[in-house]
Amino acid sequence: MIKTGEVSWTELDFTNKKAEREAKQKEREARKAANKEKYVKLKKDQENRFRMATNAHEYLVHSKWKPTGDNIDASKVQTWGYSIKCSGVGGQTCPLCVSGHKPNRQWYIGVIERDKVNGDKAKILDAKRSIVEGIKTLTKMEDWGHPSMYDISIFPDSSADPKNYYKVTGCIPKPMTGDDIELKNSIDTEELVRMTAVPTPEDVQSSIDRIVSFASIKPAPGAATTAATTRSTTPGAKTASDVVFPPTDASDEDSFTFQDADAS
Repeated sequence: MIKTGEVSWTELDFTNKKAEREAKQKEREARKAANKEKYVKLKKDQENRFRMATNAHEYLVHSKWKPTGDNIDASKVQTWGYSIKCSGVGGQTCPLCVSGHKPNRQWYIGVIERDKVNGDKAKILDAKRSIVEGIKTLTKMEDWGHPSMYDISIFPDSSADPKNYYKVTGCIPKPMTGDDIELKNSIDTEELVRMTAVPTPEDVQSSIDRIVSFASIKPAPGAATTAATTRSTTPGAKTASDVVFPPTDASDEDSFTFQDADAS
């Protein structure tokens, strides 16, 4: 920003703003390309085959959340909304939970992605409940057992309801090859732990504020967006003290932790 009038020597700025913008754009493109290599993108028209290389790492996320209100420019809001991790775990509250938006359970899993064309790769699968439940079912069956002992086939079923869009089946059990073991060992399980760390309520509110500020018809003055703002869009919302989500649903009989295949 150009300052008129008296300018100190330290305030003089000859930075090429266009070059800065271009550099940032290149950084974003590089991160996008890196994520493409890092995360699984499930194919919707053919089989997706993997070998499970780690346990499932669970987190809660508010999916498809969209800001609403008279000050929001709908054309700036992403078509499918935004995903914001939930802070309503371990006694914490969550601004989106308070507003009445329910979080979903999802899981990061380190996998070996089978690719006959480009070669197998170690990646991270961000799995929804239907996929993880399908794998969990196989672990209970005598012919299958632990999912590291065989490949998992995930195939889209366009005729099914959205919650069961992907069908999970087990392939013929085969031990991991030397290459498989090398790929498995290359997966950073500590990174999966970091990725599922629970944010603070302030972190969630900060994410809300950034999205609302971007989508606003005019810039929101200061920290105009608060938990009260999100509550106002949802009639009958509960208070913060009423909404605290546990890490898993109390009604679930089974967890989705797979014990190591060679565990005693």
